[in-house]
Amino acid sequence: MKRELIQTADGSSTISIPDAGVTYHSIHGAIRESMHVFIEAGLRHFIRLHHTPGTVRIFEMGFGTGLNALLSLIEAGVARQAVIYETVEAYPLEEKIYSSLNYCEQLQRPELLPVFQQMHTCTWNQLIELTPWFSFRKWNTPLAHFSIAQPAHLIYYDAFAPGAQPELWTEAVFQQLNGMMKPGGILTTYCSKGDVRRAMMAAGLLDCKAVSNISADYSTANPKLGSVIPPYNSQLDPYSQSYFQFFGLSKTLERTGQVN
Repeated sequence: MKRELIQTADGSSTISIPDAGVTYHSIHGAIRESMHVFIEAGLRHFIRLHHTPGTVRIFEMGFGTGLNALLSLIEAGVARQAVIYETVEAYPLEEKIYSSLNYCEQLQRPELLPVFQQMHTCTWNQLIELTPWFSFRKWNTPLAHFSIAQPAHLIYYDAFAPGAQPELWTEAVFQQLNGMMKPGGILTTYCSKGDVRRAMMAAGLLDCKAVSNISADYSTANPKLGSVIPPYNSQLDPYSQSYFQFFGLSKTLERTGQVN
C-alpha cells in the first residue's frame, strides 16, 4: 500500500493513498477538521455536558496519523481533564511517514514532538502515561477483532469513507460501537451520508442516551464534513410513522420543502 505525505489547506499534513483515492484527513485542513469533529464536537462537548466527569474514556477507531490523539492530549491538559485514550490501528504508519508529520509545528507546540513520536513508537497493548492528564494505549488489530475492557464515554469514529471501506459503516459495526459505550456516551464522526445515518438508527445509535446532536451542518465550510451527528429526523423514526400517514400531511411537507 503506497502512502504519500501531502499538505492540506490549513498547512497541516495528511496522508494520501493514491491507489484507493483516499486521504487520512480532509484536504481542506487536517487540523481544522479534527478540531471541529473530534475536539469541539466530541471532547469539549462531553466536558461541557458533564462538569465534573472524572476520568473520560475515549476510544478511537483508526489511530492513523495520531492527530486526533495529539489534539485530545492538548485539550486534556488545557481543561485539566483526566483522559484514558484507547485506539486501534490495523496498518500503522512507517517511520519515514509519521516522523514527517508537521502537527506539533503547525500547532506551535514543538515541545510535544517527543510525546507525539512516542504515540507512534510505544509498545502495543500497553497503557502508558504520556502526561499527568493523558494516558494512552493502542492496539494493532482491526475493529472487528477488538473487545474493549471498559466502555468508553466518547468514541471517535475515523474510518476511511464508506466509498473506500463500506464494511466499516454497516449496522453491525454500529451495533458493536453502541455496545462499547457507556450510557449517555457520544459518538463523533465526519460522515453523515443517508445510508450511514440509517445504519446508525438501526443500531440504536440515534437514541438520545447514546448520541447527542452536537453540531449544525458544516459542509458549506468544508465539503468533507457534514453534521457530526445527524440531527433527529422524526420522519425516519418508526414510532412516529402513523403521524406522517395522516391525511394531507404529505402535501404540506412537500409544499414546505420538508420531505426527507
